[in-house]
Amino acid sequence: MMDRVLVSVISLGVMGLFFGLVLSLADRTLAVKQDERVKKILDVLPGINCGACGFAGCRAFAEAAVREKKLFGGCIPGGDAVNKKIGELLGIEATAKAPAKKVVVLCSAEEGSKKRSFDWRGVNSCLSARLAGGIYDCKYGCLGLGDCVKVCPVGALKVEKGLVKVDYHKCIGCGKCVAVCPQGVLKLVDYTREGYLYWVGCNNREEAQKVRKECAEGCIGGGICTKIIKDSPFVIENNLSSLDYEKIQDPVSMNIAIEKCPAHCIKKEKVV
Repeated sequence: MMDRVLVSVISLGVMGLFFGLVLSLADRTLAVKQDERVKKILDVLPGINCGACGFAGCRAFAEAAVREKKLFGGCIPGGDAVNKKIGELLGIEATAKAPAKKVVVLCSAEEGSKKRSFDWRGVNSCLSARLAGGIYDCKYGCLGLGDCVKVCPVGALKVEKGLVKVDYHKCIGCGKCVAVCPQGVLKLVDYTREGYLYWVGCNNREEAQKVRKECAEGCIGGGICTKIIKDSPFVIENNLSSLDYEKIQDPVSMNIAIEKCPAHCIKKEKVV
């Protein structure tokens, strides 16, 4: 009996060794040799796998860049310096330029400025709160539960006093936060050649009287911003002011609109 067990054990051991050798040989023989430039590009990239380049991560971008011998949209968080190095590795001119975009919050109301419908005791998620009917009387604003904060690859977002705040020195404009916000209060916008970012910090499309009842920071759609500047970049649609970014003028003109806005919801930030 023991002899049979011993023979079985030895047989299984020999078979395991044989198949292990076969798999090892197959791995060496059939393995696709990776272009060494992929590794060099990966060493240059930030390695945060943000997906802002349009690929699943840094490796997917590096492999595609080597395969197609082009930069596509380039590495946004790496900027021009990184893209130039990648271009040198590929032997091409680094013409890709990271788009000048940052995320803005189309809501200005901190806790205390917006009326709360009820205390949320459910899952700490904006999506869950929205499905349950929201937290505040305003159905359009930031819920402040941080779904966007959780997906930001560079830690550029945080929630303070019930409102998401952006650290513009960290924001890389990848858009991941925009994709997960169920309220649609996050938006990627262009900043000007002077390095200024402008936006209307409100998303409420109700009439002025209702807006004022719900929030002290809401746009009342009066349209002074559309009249006070010649060829104004501001447009009133659905009781709400918004910006045509291609028509933004010099900082002096924009400052006039900011100062005259009765709701003080036109925002400006120096980002570069």
